[in-house]
Amino acid sequence: MSGLPASRAVPWRILLAGILALVIAHLFDPWAWQHLRYPEVIDHDSGRALRVLGYLPLWLVLAGALAWQGGKGVGDRVLGGGDPIPNTQSPIAGGEGGVGDPVPNTQNPMPDGRREGRLRWWRSPAMLLAWGPMAAGAATETIKILVRRERPGISDGLYVFRTFGDGLFHGSPFGMPSGHTGVAFGAATILARLAPRAAVVWYLLAAGTAWTRLAQGAHFLSDVVAGAVVGYLVSRLVWDRVVHSGTAPG
Repeated sequence: MSGLPASRAVPWRILLAGILALVIAHLFDPWAWQHLRYPEVIDHDSGRALRVLGYLPLWLVLAGALAWQGGKGVGDRVLGGGDPIPNTQSPIAGGEGGVGDPVPNTQNPMPDGRREGRLRWWRSPAMLLAWGPMAAGAATETIKILVRRERPGISDGLYVFRTFGDGLFHGSPFGMPSGHTGVAFGAATILARLAPRAAVVWYLLAAGTAWTRLAQGAHFLSDVVAGAVVGYLVSRLVWDRVVHSGTAPG
């Protein structure tokens, strides 16, 4: 298995922890708005560097660079690259007490060249690094439009929700959840599986992105916590679906 995590559904404890963190974050939203703001964070190189990790085009460019470099699909190491299941059926008897040819395996034949290449492309690190942040970003933007809670800077730290008749698909005034944070944690979740020994580094960088959005006053504490939870869960689902299912869409 090359040290990669086994396929399994997201444990209920992770879901529970995410919900609990979101509830606690809501309780601390007023305090965080008053005491954790540092608008000048974006004036520093470190702040800009952390913020850009939540910029989706950055991850698409990096994914494109990986695709240009080429390489073996992650799923090939996990799933054996489409190799047939070893035959475990009883051999055909060849006469009295003799043994003939084994029963041919028809349960999982080797895919043809085109399908095998498609699977390898779909499960490549480049595609995973693109689809994880993309899916996380799409999920956060969709939830923003549905929740419709304004950013704290618009209403001086108060919770204000807009009606669906007020710019239905215009999500820029909304902050719940944080899109930058979702993208950053979506990328970190994929990187933590591609390079698990450095997982703490990827998640700390993503947390730094969340902090810049909070400090700048663009989001409530609960916005960035929700973005982190959504980014992690969505990219986790992408990883399990693409790598461990052994199938490509279509």
